[in-house]
Amino acid sequence: MRDPRIDELLEKLDETDDQGNPTRRAEMAERVKGYLTEVEKLRAEIEIATRQVVYLTGREQDMKIQIEERAEDRKALINDVQDAKIESVVLRADGPPSLEKRIQASKERLVEVEQDFEYQRERLETVTGTLRARRRFVKSTQDLIAMRMNGIQQILEAFTKMSAEGDRPQSLETTPRDGTAAGHARTRKVRRVRVIRRRR
Repeated sequence: MRDPRIDELLEKLDETDDQGNPTRRAEMAERVKGYLTEVEKLRAEIEIATRQVVYLTGREQDMKIQIEERAEDRKALINDVQDAKIESVVLRADGPPSLEKRIQASKERLVEVEQDFEYQRERLETVTGTLRARRRFVKSTQDLIAMRMNGIQQILEAFTKMSAEGDRPQSLETTPRDGTAAGHARTRKVRRVRVIRRRR
């Protein structure tokens, strides 16, 4: 829920003093306005980043499943090649032509699966890296929004306190400083004049 004091303070944006300078409340209102604009922009960025996180999370899961399937295919082909070689040794010969074709076909298929496996693995690393970056962005942006909202709250508290005190401005010029006329008056030294009398 929006704090009603925000709108109350924003009404003071154009407030000036007798000399036409922005009042303290106008300066506070300008800061709050800037924070609100920034927060609105950051929330829009978080909304986009959150959708990206959801998409990338699903994509990462799908790619992990695909890599697991490729790993199973790779394992099965390696076993098939080894079994064919063992069978050839058992037969104590090069084996029938069908066995050699089986070994060659399995090797070619294994090369394709290996290449696809590496490709999928690299893609998964890219997606995982992007997902982590998006998650960090969402977290850091949320922290920044919280910091800006805390800054707005502090300004509103100061505005409330100022209103309660009747908005009595305190100028540093009303406070006596060293070096002023009043200060000189307090520190003025009295010179003593020595009188010399002549002898008659």
